[in-house]
Amino acid sequence: MKTFDQLKQRHRLELLCQSTNGTLYLQYDERTIPRYTVLYLDGRVPPRLGRRLAELTHAMWKRG
Repeated sequence: MKTFDQLKQRHRLELLCQSTNGTLYLQYDERTIPRYTVLYLDGRVPPRLGRRLAELTHAMWKRG
């Protein structure tokens, strides 16, 4: 299994912001348009809640 640092480097993730709940990264395409975001749960949110947090985030984006 790869470490997050290895994945961050491979996918050229750029730091967007940090909070007590985790760190948010952006991955850009070749035209510098954001392709996707990654929330790395390195804060207070336990990893076991990661799936629920992803579902909630997806639902919010879908409604937007």
